[in-house]
Parts: sequence; structure tokens; C-alpha cells
Amino acid sequence: MGRALELGVKARAEVKIGNPSIQIVDEGAVVENSIIVMATHGAGGIKRWVIGSVTDKAIRSAHRPVLVIPPAAA
Repeated sequence: MGRALELGVKARAEVKIGNPSIQIVDEGAVVENSIIVMATHGAGGIKRWVIGSVTDKAIRSAHRPVLVIPPAAA
């Protein structure tokens, strides 16, 4: 998040308890004009190996744009 702020991008972080993909999608639905930015992870199966299971679930469930970036760029 520090990099986003350095570049002048308005960003925020929160700590929530619960199912990660549900929490991420729910928060994205509440914040107007938002985009969800997530890093890939790599756990389970071919697709999940590429993008991560939480990221995969968020992409499928979100009603906002989801930008997925590799961990090295995060």
C-alpha cells in the first residue's frame, strides 16, 4: 500500500476476521468507485497455482473490477 500512496493513488487497508474472499468482495461492494487489487498467491490446482484460491473466488464473486498482480509487483 505504501507504493500506491507514493504514486498518489488513494488506498486503504483494513484487518477483518472471516472468510477472506467474502470479506474482500463485501468491502469492495461497500466502497463506491472502488477497484479490488489483489496479488496472486499460488495454492492448489493449476488455476489456483497461478492466481490463488482467495483471488479466484474474489474474481468470480465481485461486482467491482478486480486487478490481479504478481507478488513481485505488489
